Amino acid sequence: MDRNGQLIASLREHLAKSEAFRRMAERLDSRRLEVTGLSFEARALVLAALHERSKRRIAIVTPGDAAIGDFEHALRLFHRDEHCVSIYPSPSLSPYQEVSPALGVAREEIRALGMLSDHASEILVVPVRALFQRLPPPESFHNRVIRFAEQEEIDVHAILQQLVENGFVRTDLVGEAGEFAFRGGILDVFPPNTARPLRIELFGDTIDTLRWFDVETQRSEDPSGAVTALPMLQFALSRETRSALARRMSLDFNHGLFKRDVAEKIEKLSENGTFPGIESYIPAAVETVSFAEYLGDDWDLVLIEPDQITTTVAKYETLLRNEYETAAEKGRAAYPLRAYSMNSLRLLAGKLGGVISAFGVLMATVIASRSFITSY
Repeated sequence: MDRNGQLIASLREHLAKSEAFRRMAERLDSRRLEVTGLSFEARALVLAALHERSKRRIAIVTPGDAAIGDFEHALRLFHRDEHCVSIYPSPSLSPYQEVSPALGVAREEIRALGMLSDHASEILVVPVRALFQRLPPPESFHNRVIRFAEQEEIDVHAILQQLVENGFVRTDLVGEAGEFAFRGGILDVFPPNTARPLRIELFGDTIDTLRWFDVETQRSEDPSGAVTALPMLQFALSRETRSALARRMSLDFNHGLFKRDVAEKIEKLSENGTFPGIESYIPAAVETVSFAEYLGDDWDLVLIEPDQITTTVAKYETLLRNEYETAAEKGRAAYPLRAYSMNSLRLLAGKLGGVISAFGVLMATVIASRSFITSY
């Protein structure tokens, strides 16, 4: 252990022996604990120590994205296992911006959802705006994950179809995440959750070899071992989903004001299988769940600065309501706001246990004076 590691271990040990920490740990055992006013470094130290003691998963809801990267870094620094910390990103776009999210953002969202689906997260940091989203049922998302392993037989046609439904685009050469190519018994695919693209060499319907390859030279490199390929989309864009969405939009936007926009969207859906911003429309046609459904009974909920969370929710709801009204006035087929965040927080409370505060949610926040933290 280097000098920094020794210092951090000493901080954790000193904190764990303190009377203030003992009282906080006892209250966390009863799942009712309030704390506000700490710097992000102090919060990270206390929450990392509490998690190591309780061995329960923690979902940390923050009021915004400011300094969230620094908070994540501090959690990784103070925890014994830096890999147990993950971030669920805020939506980069509102539902009323008719564009698809940038590739980098889409990969972050899918990786985070994949970790939740696989129960791989121990400490999850969630900006409150992320709770506005409707998500696919965990089992539905889990069933769309494709797993490749050598010497396994696959249905090539079914795999190609599943890749398309999962949002991958077929190309001649794979160059970035979300693309795949198939030629002469070789399937190249670049999943959103891998740093390099995967080359699958087939012998008939059996996977003969799995190797990473270089996008510049297109040459195969080192063996990959078994690989899990997450979808590129949260919801499957299957033929059934497209048909259901077209029917749903025809019924929901039958007013003459929206006739032209709906017709254009359905035409693009029929011809291209998608249209810009479709990610915000699919939840209207398929089964969805709140964020709470991804958290099991072994999670505790932490609210960072509950009053600021309340303010953020109110401002974001106002922003979305104004954007919806503007879109509707222009004849754009857009679905009205649903207060997903408030519902998600209440569902989290019901799923995780105790109820306190005006939100009606379990508050597991950390209170300590700055002198307690700076006394080291």
